[in-house]
Amino acid sequence: ASPYLFQCSLSLPPDTDEDDAMQIERGLSEAARAYGGALVGGDTGEAKDGVIAVTGIGVHVSGTFIPRKNRLTSGDLVAITGSFGYVALGLAAMMGKTKLNGPIVSKSIQAFKHPVARLKSGLALVGLGAKVSMDSSDGLALTLHELASLNSVDVEINKIPTDESLIAFFKDNGIDPLPFVFYGGEEYELVAIFPERVSGEALRELGFTVIGRVKKPGSGKITYDGRELKGEGYEHFKSEDP
Repeated sequence: ASPYLFQCSLSLPPDTDEDDAMQIERGLSEAARAYGGALVGGDTGEAKDGVIAVTGIGVHVSGTFIPRKNRLTSGDLVAITGSFGYVALGLAAMMGKTKLNGPIVSKSIQAFKHPVARLKSGLALVGLGAKVSMDSSDGLALTLHELASLNSVDVEINKIPTDESLIAFFKDNGIDPLPFVFYGGEEYELVAIFPERVSGEALRELGFTVIGRVKKPGSGKITYDGRELKGEGYEHFKSEDP
């Protein structure tokens, strides 16, 4: 759907500085305008902890829905938007879990603080012939496993879904990039599967990068370079108790 209107319910502690509250309002309005919508109101309240809840209303064009389950065939292309790994590195840096620094870490922190909705790519899915699609907010590995399991296929990844500068950064620091790339979460990128006939150039023009192919039949297994990637990530409402 194309964004149209946004409403926000904003609850803040009583000692919140007025300038901080106004910055939140300006940020919400700027974000709404950036995606072609408008912040039209909502509600404000007092709370012990700050809570920002946003509802978006969009315009949906009939016939443009992309399901999570469909008929997939061997050779179908697995593609993603964006570069994975930056957000996980940025969060680790902000939480003090890594002592790494430099331009790549600064870029990663910005990636965590300012996620980008891939609106243009999402609206292009139908025109490109996408068979299935999901967002990757809970982690790329978990998203791939869910799509593969729902459709009874395996997926073979042949390209680490990030850019060369981040791979080089991890390599220079002796770090395995796969946990950051596949198990980070909070990227809000798109993961989609397209027919093999769709050209890589057409996908690239609309923000997609092919990272693998479908193997059928299968049981939801995801592999990269001979390594099986576990279907792990953030799972809502899952108890951590044994």
